[in-house]
Amino acid sequence: MLKRAPSYRTLELELIEWQERELFEYFVVVSLKKKPSKNTYLPEVTYQFPKLERPTKQMREAEERLKAIPQFCFPDAKDWLPVSEYSSETFSFMLTGEDGSRRFGYCRRLLPSGKGPRLPEVYCVISRLGCFDLFSKV
Repeated sequence: MLKRAPSYRTLELELIEWQERELFEYFVVVSLKKKPSKNTYLPEVTYQFPKLERPTKQMREAEERLKAIPQFCFPDAKDWLPVSEYSSETFSFMLTGEDGSRRFGYCRRLLPSGKGPRLPEVYCVISRLGCFDLFSKV
């Protein structure tokens, strides 16, 4: 097939190289939502950019990755209660795909503006680039 369409391999490689040059793949905000009839919280994505709209194979794989992100942002979700003060913190994690590909999550957990007790949120950038210092400054 490559002999009949030699540009196919080139286009595929160009797509992979283009994806690796992106600064980030996703930006998400993860918040804690109260479980119904319980005093515990579950992390969930409350905002994401870009939105995943087309149901392609790549989009389905991306959705699977997005499902794991809240657990990495709040592995201690069951321990949280609303607070009035909180010092922000920065941390990172790495997601490894079935194909061995790696994506890095760069997170900043902070208390949203407002008055009275509230729950923190996590702002998370997902990128193929391993640049913790860069994303911690962003």
